[in-house]
Amino acid sequence: MSRIRGFDHVGVTVTDLDTVSAFFVELGFEVEGRTFLEGEFLDTVIGIPDSRTEILMLRPPDGGAGLELASFIRPNHEPGSARCHGQRTGAAQRGVRSG
Repeated sequence: MSRIRGFDHVGVTVTDLDTVSAFFVELGFEVEGRTFLEGEFLDTVIGIPDSRTEILMLRPPDGGAGLELASFIRPNHEPGSARCHGQRTGAAQRGVRSG
């Protein structure tokens, strides 16, 4: 088994990307980038075909572990739906480096 070499980021699914990102910027995080994702990679990673999300990556001023905020555009969130488990508000993921 590979051992973890580093911790890159934590991701959280949110409903309102602008409001949540403004909160973290006010705390001192810096915006590293913002983009839309869709296609085979995203569908494979989250297990939901034809998905589309907007993500915003934030980093603390010391360059430590980042915070990835994601807001899904497709599919629409259906509270309680097992199909939407990976994109429900508050869903989290971790980004680690191993080797």
